[in-house]
Parts: sequence; structure tokens; C-alpha cells
Amino acid sequence: MTKYLITGASGFIGSTFIEFLLRERKEAEIIGVGQSGARKDIDYKKIDLTDFSKTKEFIEKAKPNYIFHFAGAPGADEWEKLIDGNIKTTLSILEGAAATQGRAQEMKIFVIGSASEYGNPTQLPIKEDASVFPASRYGISMVCRTEIARGFASRGLQIFIGRLFNPIGPGLDEKYAAGSFAKQIKTIKEGKQKNQSEIFIGDPQVKRDFVDMDDACKAFLAIVEKGKSGEIYNICSGKSYKMEELLNFMLKEAKINPKINVDSSKMRNNQIREIKGSTEKISKDTGWVAKISLEESAKRMLV
Repeated sequence: MTKYLITGASGFIGSTFIEFLLRERKEAEIIGVGQSGARKDIDYKKIDLTDFSKTKEFIEKAKPNYIFHFAGAPGADEWEKLIDGNIKTTLSILEGAAATQGRAQEMKIFVIGSASEYGNPTQLPIKEDASVFPASRYGISMVCRTEIARGFASRGLQIFIGRLFNPIGPGLDEKYAAGSFAKQIKTIKEGKQKNQSEIFIGDPQVKRDFVDMDDACKAFLAIVEKGKSGEIYNICSGKSYKMEELLNFMLKEAKINPKINVDSSKMRNNQIREIKGSTEKISKDTGWVAKISLEESAKRMLV
């Protein structure tokens, strides 16, 4: 039986991937690692992944065939949280895998990265060999994470890196635009909002490359099963949409027509105007392409 170890199992990406595996890999044995929550449908463990010795001991005992490392500090801006969540956990997982007796080269490890590593692009679409100039602390920490993974790959471990662009799907936190839109629309539909006709958004003109989480989960598997160790792969749609286009898809599905208010507090300093990734490399090496349209993703957000 194939054994999958999933870190960040209680987070948006990790929990979505577990649901995907339960549907698509029914024969799989799944071990989820998190620091909060609980699940009864898999073997769920609460482990501090910044503790190197405990992580090493756990991996040695679990003996997974695959590790999908999703644990991190998404949305954080404090250095301590970013270093612990994005860097220390990665070092701990990879050191633990490297130390497994005679099994390190057999294990396949997926490490999730982020489009934020690229920063403000000088050319679109963004290819994997583009220079990285992260514009945020989060992006800087994710560059460190990627380079750690590549370093361990050079030592002979089978490590695959997927730079995820803007994920979208049910359960996305409201601190992200798509999650915020969905929550506000649902609140209006349920009649819980005092002012029934207003939605607050950030800059409606910025453009992002959204990828549905169902497509992303297929990409995670495609990369470890067909990709090349040590390589970075963009996980994106290859298309960019304005935030107002995403919102309009949701409003059309919800059949409401509220007033749209631009909230300056939701805007970031030095906002990157457009992000769009290249799918050329991942498509060539693995055959993966994003298939779910943004309009369909928008519908799913409101279920």
C-alpha cells in the first residue's frame, strides 16, 4: 500500500489535497501532520515540525513513500512566524528524510513554493528560470524554502518543487480576495448583513493567475510522478484576470447586484499589477494543464 505523508494537513491546501487523495487514491494510506484540529478519516498526528529530532523520529517510524510538504505560514508577515513556518519546517522535514536508513533515495518529496517568490515580474508570462525578486517578507521566506529544497535534491534526494500561483476553491480563507468575496456574498444571501447591498474589495484592476484547487491537486501528483527531481514547476493557469472579473463571476452565480466599494485598507503598498505564469514547462514534463475555468471555480466558491 502506498503511504502518503501530508504536512499542513489542517490548512486549506493540505486538507484539500487529503480530500483529493481520498477520492482519487482509495488504496492509499494517508498520514496527516498538523498542529491543530483533528481528522478521523486518516491517521492524523499533531507534531511540531520545527523540532528536528521529533520530526526525524516520526519520519523514520512512518516510512512514507511520498511526502507532500504544505506546512507553512501563509499570509504571515512576522519574521519569526515566517522562519518557523516556511524555513524551519522545511529543514526539519528534509533532514528527517535524509536521515532515514537506506530509504532517502526511494522517497519522493513535494515541496510547495509560491508565485510570490518572483516578486514584480519584468516579463509575462513568468517562466521558472525568471530571476526572483520577492517584494514581501513572505516571498523572501519562500525563496529560502525553495533553495533549501534544491540543496537537498543536489544531495540525491528526490525532491520536486511546485510554485503555486493564486489557488481558489471552497474553504479559502477570507484574508484572500476570493475568500473574502465568497464570504460577503454568502452573508448577503443569508440576510445576515445589515446593509444588504454592499461588498468591500481591494484594487479591482489588479490581475492574478488563479488555479482551481482540484487542478492544483492533480498538478501536485503529476509533478512527483512525472516531473524531474530538483526542478521547479509553475502551477498556474497561464491566464490572468482582474479581481473585478472574479467578483462579477461570483455575483452572476449568486444573482445579486450589490454596490461595490473599494476599501483602501484592503490595498497593499507597491501592489503588483499583474501576475501570470507560464505553463510550458509543467505541461512538457508532466502533461498537466489546468482545465477548470475561473467562472466554474467562482461557482464552487459559493457552494
